[in-house]
Amino acid sequence: MGEALRTKTLSWLAALTILALLATPWILRFRQERFEKRTLASSHPFPARLVDLTRLRERLPGNLYWRMGAPTEDPNLLRWREEEEQHWNRLNGKVLSNTATEEEIHAYYAHRRRVSEDFMAFALLVLQEYGDRLSEPERGLYEQSIRMHRARLEELPQQLEEALTRKRFQDPRRTAWNRPPPR
Repeated sequence: MGEALRTKTLSWLAALTILALLATPWILRFRQERFEKRTLASSHPFPARLVDLTRLRERLPGNLYWRMGAPTEDPNLLRWREEEEQHWNRLNGKVLSNTATEEEIHAYYAHRRRVSEDFMAFALLVLQEYGDRLSEPERGLYEQSIRMHRARLEELPQQLEEALTRKRFQDPRRTAWNRPPPR
């Protein structure tokens, strides 16, 4: 009797496991659709109109956010953004590998500073102008953006100094390594 009960239990357990595995994709799809309906229904119609980007652009005309982060479908701007990102990523690679010149190191960190300052200025202005009308999650995203850029700005002087120190240490070593061997 004990063996038969165990066999029945294992059969039922196997059947339930198979059923659960078969049902999982439908359950996940249902939850995803419910989530999308809930989040898109509450946020999709209003944010584009809630924050007047034209007015903000007038207030921050030279801000890098407009070229690097603002929503766009312009293929030329999207291509420029991709090229720009590749350029700064290559320069970051040179900085990290100690092959960048001092001018390139200074240019890289000056660019990072400008991006963070401009994106932070944009987020601060959005909160100042529209903060009371934004939903809690939207306001939280702008506040988080400000915290992240502020933290990056605090780290930049030390990162710049470390990059210059690594370069000054690496240059003599590279010169010695590339020197032809004595005969």
